[in-house]
Amino acid sequence: MHLPVSRRNARMSAVIVATAALLLSGAAPAALADAPSEARKTIQATYNKINAATLRRDTKTALACYADNFTATANGQTITKAQIQQLQAQMLAMPQIKPTKATSAIQKFTLKGGTATCTVHNVSAVQMPAPGGAQADKPMVIASESSAQDTWKKSGKGWLLARSNVLWAKSTMNGKPFIPGAPGGGGGRPR
Repeated sequence: MHLPVSRRNARMSAVIVATAALLLSGAAPAALADAPSEARKTIQATYNKINAATLRRDTKTALACYADNFTATANGQTITKAQIQQLQAQMLAMPQIKPTKATSAIQKFTLKGGTATCTVHNVSAVQMPAPGGAQADKPMVIASESSAQDTWKKSGKGWLLARSNVLWAKSTMNGKPFIPGAPGGGGGRPR
């Protein structure tokens, strides 16, 4: 069934006016924004990408997932993306340090517009030669487990990690409690 030209034009005009009204009202951007489940899936895939790059020692790919103004806070200390880049460069200069595990799993997720907040559980491990002594022939394994509240921002490049606040972390060296930075590794209560 064909509508007369004037009725077709009237109907087409109504569709154009309705579309323009949605665009101008701001409802269309909200409708086009990521649904929470889709955003969560995309951000989890980005965590997986960062972890896979870390295991390959591919700093460029991992850091491309971070916002330029990224900061991470743990135990009252804050570190920037540039500082992470420097630490990664130092690690790459020591091929005897081998990342052996890196996983991240989103535990809680909220989405408000272009900002997503995640509570994420992280597990990682590196293997390196032990310092001299009786066990110098056995590699040393440093493992870490943590929980962080991460903030992601939607950008023209997709979702970028903007901020990470470590809620708790614990580390072990060869299965024994270890506090990085403490004299002798600390050996005390994990933080």
